[in-house]
This record gives sequence, structure tokens and C-alpha cells, in this order.
Amino acid sequence: IIAADKNYNLIRIITGFKGIQGEVTFNNPMGVFVKDNGDIYVADQGNARIIVSDENLNVINIFGKPESELITGNFEYRPAKVVVDQYNRIYVQATGVFEGLISLDENGNFLNYYGSNRVEMTPARLVQQFWRRFMTREQATATENFIPIEYSNVFLDDEGFIFATATTSTTYDNQIVRLNPMGNDILRWRRLRWFQNSNFADVYTDEHGFVTAVDSVRGRIYQAEPDRGT
Repeated sequence: IIAADKNYNLIRIITGFKGIQGEVTFNNPMGVFVKDNGDIYVADQGNARIIVSDENLNVINIFGKPESELITGNFEYRPAKVVVDQYNRIYVQATGVFEGLISLDENGNFLNYYGSNRVEMTPARLVQQFWRRFMTREQATATENFIPIEYSNVFLDDEGFIFATATTSTTYDNQIVRLNPMGNDILRWRRLRWFQNSNFADVYTDEHGFVTAVDSVRGRIYQAEPDRGT
């Protein structure tokens, strides 16, 4: 983990945190979040955990795979991005999770899936829904399953709302969402005017509400005016 100042001058390189029994190292860390008090949250994907330290790099907590009846036993936990709100709720974007962001309390206990993404209503899905009316149960079971879009990144704005980006969308809807405390998308742009075949890997909003998004396919950075999406 590289820490730099606002001018990109190197402050320090963090290779691990200080634990009671020695150094706690990372294995393919994918995301980092720093709270106002200096606490650092790391999505340590290779070790399937979230590590929390104070500003002096002393380990505070280590949260492993969350447990819940909603999470299957064979689920491979691969946390990729993490943010923490003002109430110390932890939101984890995990690779391969289509139910939404994983929401944890401050002790790492599973709360719910937050901001569950929707299945896209594509022409193929509409056709399948029509024909399923005339299928037997066995035929319907054998048809293609449509799954929701997977989130690819997450960002906490100044107002405490969560922005999230989605992987490639067939209809190019809901590529970027803004989630309220109930997990509902409140972004006014129902269809952002992004180019097709884009895959947004990251999103950021400034204090004026301007949205900046990174397109990993086209190698471009797009910006949108507040409440307009252009």
C-alpha cells in the first residue's frame, strides 16, 4: 500500500500491520479506505479478510468470511473494495458476488446485502419469459439463468451516500448507482450517456457533485455534471 501526499510525494510504503504476535502481512490487497480518525481498512483479498489498523499501523481488528444463512457454505470470499460510513458500518464489494455489497457492522458481523443489483431486462430475457409460460417445469429449469450485474467498485461521498460501479452492462443502464441508507438507487440519471462497451472500474464525486468515472475498456476518464449525466 502506497501513501502519498496531495502532490504525489511518497510518504510511506505499507507492507503490513503490527499485530500482537508480529507483523500481519497482505496477500494481494485490492482496496483501502481511511477514516477521518486515521483508521485504515484493507480488503486483503488473498487472505479473504478485512484488516483494520489505527494510524500507527497497529492491528485493531481482522474480519474474515462473514457468516449468515444468506451466505452459502461453499462461497469463496474475495473482498476487493471497502468503505466505512459514519456509523461504522462496513460495505464490502467482493468479487463474484451478485447480490449486492456485503454490509457488516463495526464488529464484522453480517447485516445484509446492500444495494442489490437488478437483473437486466434484455430482449433475450423478455423472449425467455414469454416462452417459459408454455414450458414444463423441467424445461423451465433447463433454460438459461439470468443473474444481476456485479458491482466493480464502491465510493463513499461527502453526504454519506454510496456510489458503486457495475461491470459491463448489456443495456448500459445502472452502470453507476448512488445508494441511500435503504440501499435504493437514488441517482436521477436513469440512463447515463456513456459510450457503449464501456466497463467502469471506479467512480469519484467531489464536493460540488461532479461525478468522475474510469472506463477500463476504453482507457478514458469521463465526467458528468450534477443531476445531468452528460
